[in-house]
Amino acid sequence: MEAHEIRIAQIEKRQDRLDDALERLADDMHKLAMATAQQAEDRAAIKRAFAELESTRKDVAEMKESLRAAEERRLTSVISEQAKEIDDVRTRKRALAWELSRLAIVAVGAAVLAHFGVKVFG
Repeated sequence: MEAHEIRIAQIEKRQDRLDDALERLADDMHKLAMATAQQAEDRAAIKRAFAELESTRKDVAEMKESLRAAEERRLTSVISEQAKEIDDVRTRKRALAWELSRLAIVAVGAAVLAHFGVKVFG
């Protein structure tokens, strides 16, 4: 084998190694591109999950506020109803006290008249 043939064989070996290295580099770059795309998809999925979580948190906060307002309205209604019942009881007590006062006045008047000998009943 002549020197230039040896040199050509060495160049061809180097070319084969270079081709193999370029093929591995292309494969690695493809893997890197796929990993980068997957990371982008993962980031987008995480962003969607956080957006959904934030939306759910807002919905829960709105529900809590709605429940608080409903409970406040219910308590206000109960308090109003109880206040009305208390006023009704007071009104009945006043009417009863007035009636008892009138009866007491009649009884005292009858007793005074009876003391003077006036027959009031019968």
